[in-house]
Amino acid sequence: MSDMEGDLQRRLANIVRRGVIHSTQHGKIPKCRVSIGELITDWLPLCQGFSGGFRSDVNPCTVGDAVTVLSEGGDLNNGRVFPGWATGGAPVPEGSESEHIT
Repeated sequence: MSDMEGDLQRRLANIVRRGVIHSTQHGKIPKCRVSIGELITDWLPLCQGFSGGFRSDVNPCTVGDAVTVLSEGGDLNNGRVFPGWATGGAPVPEGSESEHIT
């Protein structure tokens, strides 16, 4: 396999990665490092529901939360972290299918 093929395979594999939050930095732009197996990413922006002028809530993530990293061009240094996939470790609140629970 050529170096170019190996690089393309690595980039393709890194476009979407799942992991858990390793550490967090709260501030104007929340950031976190993500543990993906043995790999720990650099500081990546942590995406929230929206970031408009009328934002009324914040849902900070904590160490150990499950996340998905989407990386432009398959480069984890360009990744954005999206929280919110269920692992069973922290069950969702129970309610009916038509009930909003906060």
